[in-house]
Amino acid sequence: MVRGVYGKECDWWSLGICLYEMLFGETPFYAESLLETYGKIMQHKTRFKFLDVSMSEVSKEARDLINMLICEPGSRLGRNGVGDFKPHPFFSGVDWDNLRQTKPPYIPEYSSPTDTRNFELLEDNDSLGRPHTTDPYALNKVTALTVHLPFVGFTYTNNSKLCDRPPAPEPSGGGDASAEVRRERSRLQREVESLKEQLATRVANEKPASSGGEVTKMRTLERTSRTLKSDKAQLQEEIAGLREELAGKDKDVREAKAAYRESQDEITRITDKLNDTRAHKVKYSRLAREKEEEIEEKVNKIETLRKTNRESERERRGLLQDLEEMRGDLKQALKQKNRAEAAVAAMEEELQSAKSAQRRSGSRPATEDSRKEIQKLQAQLEEKEADLKDSVSSVQTKHTAELQRLKEMLAATETTNTDLQKEVS
Repeated sequence: MVRGVYGKECDWWSLGICLYEMLFGETPFYAESLLETYGKIMQHKTRFKFLDVSMSEVSKEARDLINMLICEPGSRLGRNGVGDFKPHPFFSGVDWDNLRQTKPPYIPEYSSPTDTRNFELLEDNDSLGRPHTTDPYALNKVTALTVHLPFVGFTYTNNSKLCDRPPAPEPSGGGDASAEVRRERSRLQREVESLKEQLATRVANEKPASSGGEVTKMRTLERTSRTLKSDKAQLQEEIAGLREELAGKDKDVREAKAAYRESQDEITRITDKLNDTRAHKVKYSRLAREKEEEIEEKVNKIETLRKTNRESERERRGLLQDLEEMRGDLKQALKQKNRAEAAVAAMEEELQSAKSAQRRSGSRPATEDSRKEIQKLQAQLEEKEADLKDSVSSVQTKHTAELQRLKEMLAATETTNTDLQKEVS
């Protein structure tokens, strides 16, 4: 189909086709029309695939062997000879040296070289272009020669003169070589004549005994002519279809080129967008780092404020404790003042009593003693009052100072808490 040289690579391709059909039950490039089949074969790189339903039943070694046969000639298995097949995993365990002496896994039943029981018979004769008739003598000569005949020349026979004859020796320029060539050619001609006689005998046995053979032959030729005309018309239709398909392919190519240009434009647009996105990413990454540093700084500041707040709270609790102690001292001082005032009152009362007694007694010595006692009591009273005033004044002064300090610490603590809340929010 590609108008190349027919070589042994074509036979290995055919082997891959047969192997595929034997394992999967149908040909790999099957299509309803001959044109589509040709198209699949020509595009086998993209159109060849395995049937999914049978993938689990066919080994991977068999699939690999088929892949290495249905491929380009340059990489096809067998291009270097049969030795390419020997190391393949599909043939693992095959004794290549004793292959002819090894019993095959399957031996078909047959009675003679002409036994065709193992070949499927086609029920529809029209599918082969043959006339639809049950009369075997109405077939033309070509048809008669191809019905129930052995495949002459296609059956392999070990040590056959035709199949396994070694190549003729190169002529060395002597008369003996020419004579050998002539003898070999005569022998081959005799074999050909013998085969022709066998074929003629076979045909003669299937000819009708009546004299109407020529009429039948003419009718057969007419039918053959009509068949050929029909084939010609079909080929012309296929050519027209090929032309239409080619035009469609050209359109597809143009559309593919346009789609490629659009995809290139889309790639350019996406690339530009990607570059912009990367630039924005760098910018936002820098901003994120700055924000992280700012947040870390605020966290450190908050931690410092919290520490200061804790220290202020401890100091405030200490001041409150001192204040409570000072209040206790003040209460004690007030109690002492009250006791001192009571003592002074008692002493004044005692002094008045002494004065009254002096006036009543009228004795001078007693008056002098009383007077001294009164002076002593007055001195003690004045001393007690002075001590009491000093103690009360000292306690009040200390209390006022501590209270002022406590108010200042409380205000500072409230300010710190306010700043901390602002920083957190």
